[in-house]
Amino acid sequence: MVLRDASDLFRIGRPDAFRQLLRLLAGQSGSLVNLSGKALPDGATLHFWRSAGGAEVDFVLVRGDLILPVEVKAGRSGRPLPSKSLRSFLEAYRPATALMLNLTLAHRSRIGETVVEWIPPSELARRVEEVFAVE
Repeated sequence: MVLRDASDLFRIGRPDAFRQLLRLLAGQSGSLVNLSGKALPDGATLHFWRSAGGAEVDFVLVRGDLILPVEVKAGRSGRPLPSKSLRSFLEAYRPATALMLNLTLAHRSRIGETVVEWIPPSELARRVEEVFAVE
């Protein structure tokens, strides 16, 4: 399923992800990705992922073979621990990079073949641009 904008999260039954995104982005300065698709990299589409077992990743940007999962964590992150859902996604799709949006943590680690980055919302647009520029 392709999301045209963040309000589509309500139509697919994910108002929780939309609320998390709004809380996280509220009051943030800097360049933010416009989830309407205008700020998505050329040719990229925005998706939501749910496994048969119920694991979920908030946003997945896709262009060709390049996949970038983005998890939104509205609460304070004390330690850089990815969710079980994100780990399931990483095992299934093995993307080169995954982003964890949060307000308190700046960290980079490797999980299997994937570099997982904990970044503030103000860094999202820049990192998405960099990840998709590599292709």
